[in-house]
Amino acid sequence: MNDLAGKHVLIAGGLGRVTQGIARTMAEAGATIRAIYDRADAAPDWAAATPLPIDDQAALRTELRALYPFDVIVIAPPAIFYKPFLDTTDADWDRAIGGNFERAVWVAQAAALALIERQRPGSIIFLSSVAAQMPFASMSALGASLGALRALAKMAAVDLAPHDITVNVIECGWTEHEANQPYLSVAGRAHVEAGTPTGRIVTAQEIGHACCYLASDLARSVTGTILTLDGGYSLTRAVGASALQE
Repeated sequence: MNDLAGKHVLIAGGLGRVTQGIARTMAEAGATIRAIYDRADAAPDWAAATPLPIDDQAALRTELRALYPFDVIVIAPPAIFYKPFLDTTDADWDRAIGGNFERAVWVAQAAALALIERQRPGSIIFLSSVAAQMPFASMSALGASLGALRALAKMAAVDLAPHDITVNVIECGWTEHEANQPYLSVAGRAHVEAGTPTGRIVTAQEIGHACCYLASDLARSVTGTILTLDGGYSLTRAVGASALQE
């Protein structure tokens, strides 16, 4: 079973209600949950939270290493937005690459250093989207930033394996996330569900269960993997379909 009793989990990044649901599911599995967030951002209201200088790589390493011991860190992308390629500005690219890739790398590096210093085995879990592996309309910045993270995770898994630290990615399909609601209208939801073999939207609890598995002792030898959690959507909508805009 995915027993997380005694494990301490840090959750960093965005995703709103999805992240909150993941935290709840991991807590139900026995983990102690704490959020970390950038000092320039608002504190999450769903867990004990610690502000850190996430945009200052050196300071982040120092402050995260000084925190309480932890075993798992779940890193969520904060920049989830949709914009046509031709309308994507420099600011949009900075937001996507800076938030979804650079911040994730800095947090993962700082977490790995803290684990190594304390000689603790650990797990780094990146949350991502199937947009990293398949084309969607109006997702060039999002998909590119998460595609870079996909490659990075595999390389980090190799480097960190000798320290007994696993690195994995969960690439989610359409979920009940705030940013998706404008697209998941009645017609949009029907379009997604019709193109999903399981016939339904992915829930935060399901993502949480996947995190529980990767964080548990059952997954000690699972590293460098991309776990696709989309109900099969990427199998049936991978070619020629524009997401929710037909």
